[in-house]
Amino acid sequence: MSKVSNESFGDLPEITDFQSLSKDQINLYEMCLAVKSASFSESLSSIEPGKMAHSRWLTTTKRLLPFHVSTSQQSQSLATLAEYIIKVYAPIWFEIKLKPQSNYGATHLWKAIYYSRFVPSVEREREVVDKCIQKNDYYGHLENV
Repeated sequence: MSKVSNESFGDLPEITDFQSLSKDQINLYEMCLAVKSASFSESLSSIEPGKMAHSRWLTTTKRLLPFHVSTSQQSQSLATLAEYIIKVYAPIWFEIKLKPQSNYGATHLWKAIYYSRFVPSVEREREVVDKCIQKNDYYGHLENV
């Protein structure tokens, strides 16, 4: 299994109250911690990710991370997706879950932009991320900042 580098950006927030999270969210949190530490337990490998829904990134990430860990001959695309999930998607997801109020919207947007700058990518991948951020940049408007 390849270990995702432990850098200061994109760290998962400390969650103390797991009661507010769904089972899928708890599983994603545990998987991200396991991938970052390079110790993926058998119990995490056997988790049933639920129905696949392209509209729900959560189920997609829950399928991708175990696949990333169990694959010995990884493609660069798979490694990049796993790194994006660990360093950008999951930290922002849990930040939003912990602080869902609209007055944190600009902070969440800024963190998404900031974290995404550090994930190694080619120009095409950066364009996809930037377009997604631009489409969802409501909180970047001056009246919200």
